[in-house]
Amino acid sequence: MKKGIIFFSFFILIISNTFAQDLFRQNTISIGGDISFSSKTPEDGSTTTVLNVRPQFDYFIIDNLSLGLIVNIENTVRSGITHSIIGFGPGGRYYFQTGSINPFIGLGYLYSKDKWFARGDKFTELTETQLIIDAGLELFISGSLAIEPVISYKFINEKNDENDFMFYYLSPIGYNEGNSKVIEIGLGLKYFLN
Repeated sequence: MKKGIIFFSFFILIISNTFAQDLFRQNTISIGGDISFSSKTPEDGSTTTVLNVRPQFDYFIIDNLSLGLIVNIENTVRSGITHSIIGFGPGGRYYFQTGSINPFIGLGYLYSKDKWFARGDKFTELTETQLIIDAGLELFISGSLAIEPVISYKFINEKNDENDFMFYYLSPIGYNEGNSKVIEIGLGLKYFLN
């Protein structure tokens, strides 16, 4: 098993060096996204686990720097309460071309509408904003396709859109607004069109 992991790692490093040439150039388009697992801890210290799908579309405005659109889709179920989020916003990344491994850093901003349901009935909506700082690697597995391990740190602000009395008692974030910090570890795919 250990030899298999070492062989796979060596294989990824070799083909990453071969395929990464000229993919971070101006006018390149990238399409992809990631799936992340996170543990969200609001100010009161409670914990919720979340699965997040985040498609991303980027355009390289100059070599190594891309700007684009992030879409955020998230669904959480806890104690019979469903929390669904759909949002979007701008994002950017800077890539460091090092040969076999291509690290990146990124910054994004998301605006979302959150809907809360209890036993199938909607009982409140929130407006959520997220500032996302992320870092990861592009590991190329073919000419234009890369596996993308990524770690993200999010600053989240939630504000209740409705003066919903029920939300006060059910929400772990308080009556009208709350702030959270989230660390996500994700794995994605990215396809580059040159």
